[in-house]
Amino acid sequence: MTLPFTLRVDDEGDTLVTCCSEKCEIDLGILQVSSKAVTLASPVFQAMLNPSRGFKESQIAEDGIRHIRLITDDFNLTTIVMNIIHHKNSRNPDSISLEELYRLTDICDYYQVQEAIGPAVCNWVNHLWPLEKELRDCARWLWIAKVFKLENVFKECVQTSVFHIRMTSTMLYTIDEVSLHSAMNEFARDVLWKRREKLVSRLIENSEAKVRTYQESLSKNQNVCKEDGATACECDITQLGSLLSLKLLIGYPEANLDDFSLMEVCDIYKNIRSY
Repeated sequence: MTLPFTLRVDDEGDTLVTCCSEKCEIDLGILQVSSKAVTLASPVFQAMLNPSRGFKESQIAEDGIRHIRLITDDFNLTTIVMNIIHHKNSRNPDSISLEELYRLTDICDYYQVQEAIGPAVCNWVNHLWPLEKELRDCARWLWIAKVFKLENVFKECVQTSVFHIRMTSTMLYTIDEVSLHSAMNEFARDVLWKRREKLVSRLIENSEAKVRTYQESLSKNQNVCKEDGATACECDITQLGSLLSLKLLIGYPEANLDDFSLMEVCDIYKNIRSY
């Protein structure tokens, strides 16, 4: 099929939407749509097609229709969005991949059509959202959940992300080595990272308190461990040695734990036995 081709989302549509790449170097295809449908679904299209706003897209061309150039890198996903807006859901796939849903979310956020296609997204989410926490790609799900206001998904991903977030050398954030959406960096910094820092600080403070307790008890020939005689002393020395080794491992007091996820820090602490 020669590009650009025209796909009729609405056979009687009065608007032609030419989908093009971000640099507008390539026309991916043309969608024939209803201006009424797209303006009801999107405040962006509503402004664009409102004659009083003065945009050229609102003007009817010599061929009797309006022409819009729409920036998108995925013609198929844009078609899916337009099908939903025009109540042509039967034309869409029953399921899509998480990566496709992630890219579709960008389109919906940019053109503000998330409310119009929300029910269809919820249906896809029911198939895609994994029950097993370790299988959740929270870097992507956070963005999807934010845009479509999926409160339960968002809440669960926030809880997981606090334990898996890392900061890169360029002050960006990753979760399980997957970069967060650029629009989520402020949230990552102000919420996820601050929660993570608070928990890391508590762990370090707890470690320092234990070191002081063991050092003071040893200086007084007393024991912290609830064992008998030499066994208690050996237990205290082992615990103190483990704590001091931990401090060396994380570089405390000049610790820079940005390269560690909170989960990794917790795993280090788990190696210290409790008595």
